[in-house]
Amino acid sequence: NRIMMKYLLTSCLLLACLCLTGCGPQSPDALIKEQISIINETADTVEAADSLDDAKASMEKLSKRGEAVTAKLDALNLSDSVKAELMQRHQKDLMSAMMRLQKVMISKTFNEAKSGMDFMKSMPMP
Repeated sequence: NRIMMKYLLTSCLLLACLCLTGCGPQSPDALIKEQISIINETADTVEAADSLDDAKASMEKLSKRGEAVTAKLDALNLSDSVKAELMQRHQKDLMSAMMRLQKVMISKTFNEAKSGMDFMKSMPMP
């Protein structure tokens, strides 16, 4: 009976800890991971769209989400050394996401420009 009470108490405390984790301000690491996720979602959106114009509305929503996360990070008033440590810790994932987004944007822009030049094929060449 005593073991059962101990188990029940431990389970309740664990459940309370898990529930309360989401109640306070988010950790800087969680916010940076959310930023990385938003960058990746933006790349997914651009990849899936037929054109950049088609992706514009979704990209604006994602941009607003990113701005909100940035505001939360700013509200934490982190010292420069903590910010540097945070960026160092997430540098690989952040750079990977940013490079992917850049690659997707360049590819989409190039493909749109290329398809826009198809009219030149019918023009006489000197």
